[in-house]
Amino acid sequence: MKARRPRVLLAAIAAVLCAATLAAYAPALRAGFIESFDDVDYVTKNPMVREGLSREGMVHAFTRWHATNWHPLTWISHMLDCEIWGLDARGHHGTSLLLHAANAVLLLLALDRLTGATWRSAFVAALFALHPLHVESAAWIAERKDVLSTLFWWAALLAWAGYARRPGAARYSLVVVLHALALLSKPMSVTLPFTLLLLDFWPLGRLRLDSPTLARDARRLVAEKVPLLLLSAVSSVVTYRVQEAAGAMATSDVLPLAGRVANAALAYVKYLLLAAWPAGLAPFYPLPSGGVPAWQALAAAAILAGTTWFAVRAARARPWLAFGWLWYLGTLVPVIGIVQVGQQSMADRYTYVPLVGIFVVVAWGIAEAAERIPARVRTAALGAAAAAVLLAFGWVTRAQAAVWRDGVTLFEHAIAVTEENAVAHQNLGAALALRGRLDDAMRHYREAIRIHPGYVKALNSLGGALLMQGRAAEALGPIGEAVRIDPESSDARYNLGLALAAAGRPAEAAAAYGEARRLDPSAAGPSYSLAVLALQEGRPEAAADGFRRALEIDPSMADAELGLGLALDRLGRTREAESHLDRAARSRPGNARAWRELARVRLALGDRAGAESAARAAAAASRAE
Repeated sequence: MKARRPRVLLAAIAAVLCAATLAAYAPALRAGFIESFDDVDYVTKNPMVREGLSREGMVHAFTRWHATNWHPLTWISHMLDCEIWGLDARGHHGTSLLLHAANAVLLLLALDRLTGATWRSAFVAALFALHPLHVESAAWIAERKDVLSTLFWWAALLAWAGYARRPGAARYSLVVVLHALALLSKPMSVTLPFTLLLLDFWPLGRLRLDSPTLARDARRLVAEKVPLLLLSAVSSVVTYRVQEAAGAMATSDVLPLAGRVANAALAYVKYLLLAAWPAGLAPFYPLPSGGVPAWQALAAAAILAGTTWFAVRAARARPWLAFGWLWYLGTLVPVIGIVQVGQQSMADRYTYVPLVGIFVVVAWGIAEAAERIPARVRTAALGAAAAAVLLAFGWVTRAQAAVWRDGVTLFEHAIAVTEENAVAHQNLGAALALRGRLDDAMRHYREAIRIHPGYVKALNSLGGALLMQGRAAEALGPIGEAVRIDPESSDARYNLGLALAAAGRPAEAAAAYGEARRLDPSAAGPSYSLAVLALQEGRPEAAADGFRRALEIDPSMADAELGLGLALDRLGRTREAESHLDRAARSRPGNARAWRELARVRLALGDRAGAESAARAAAAASRAE
């Protein structure tokens, strides 16, 4: 019975941990997709994902990159969610929250097995589960890659604990497989071998600073991780090439190396401040327009250097301090901004794994300090303090999770807690436009352009909103400026085509659509719009080819089904036309035109009953418009 007690205790802690995590994140289960902030690329408008699990989709996930990333297991997890839940956001959020809760439990088990300190491990796992900085990773559907890769990361730590105690090929192979799975979920996992080396130092004690064979032991332990390091190297090269090809990396002329180093030093310190006092959290923190002030960069560098010196000096007496601090510094390296991807100065999601090092320092530091408290009150005092901290973090996490309800709520909050945030204004504008509030949307697009005059996405969005209001001549101004600034923007080229077509310049519109299709062959819009022009010009064969191409890219595109049906009807292929018009009408029951065209074609085929049924549906759809 005594031997089973630790397992029972761990099971009880794990159950409480899961319950607390789900309670803190409950508001996320009522949230939708953030349509103006990557969820559209990852799920809602991604044909590969929307179709659910398929052989073609899985092959695509492993052989193509999308949204400036290559992480096939993450794509497959999104496909699986769509297979089960469709586009019900609650199911997608539920999966992410279950993964986050599982990560907390795995971290508890790994630390307990590595250190034997159950309650300190439990406190670290609870901080990980309930800290507000981790809301972005767990409550944002598009950040599935964080929670999924970390699941394999923590499993690898647990497997490494088993290998270190009883080395063997099978146990080592398990670690290698788990590392590969983590990398296939998110390339930030490249630092996993580094964390295993830290574990060898503490708590496993495989690398002892007082050993006379320290240098030889260090070489042996590094050599032991060569297969893991090679996997990390391959992942790093693939990621670099994908993000370079996608144009996601800031070049030195946009953000000089000195500026990136200064921002990185400051970000390290800011993350620590937010860890202690998580207020003003936002989905996007803009880079300072004038760069990081020199005094702030120097002060941050001094803090980092001083803390590192202190942690290394204390490594013999307090190995957990060096372990935790080096974990924090090292695991942030891939995302700290020396190689800058995107325009953010920092991001909450980047702390998902790194803060565990700081949590270890806090837990073991408090335990050491508490030794001065009389034993008769120590347990109660520590328990009360831990409960107070965790309740406070859980309360803030619950409030922060509610912020992720939708794009409007999220970016209104971001604008309220940050300054001169062009990205937040752009994304708020996009969320408002999706709700039909075009005037409000354009106000935020214009504010984004005021903050960042060369902001291509905001210029293009402003032009798109003007187009939606039927103001094609005005739309040509901002869209043309977007194309001038970034000739490689397929979205801007496509909007230019739409504006030119609306302005009665079909030849120029066709050229713009063609260029947009060349720049992004994976986009269905340009092929669809070229087909529309062909149909208007009396070229039904070319139109049919264009609509088919659009449907190959996005099989759910109802307008392309409708267009293909019309083109086939003009070619005299009435039976085929009826099939496509039927699919178009059923996929969008509120589309009165699709039902009308279906009724007309069915009547031509002699199907009077079917024509009458379609006509009734058309009338109902017209009344609902």
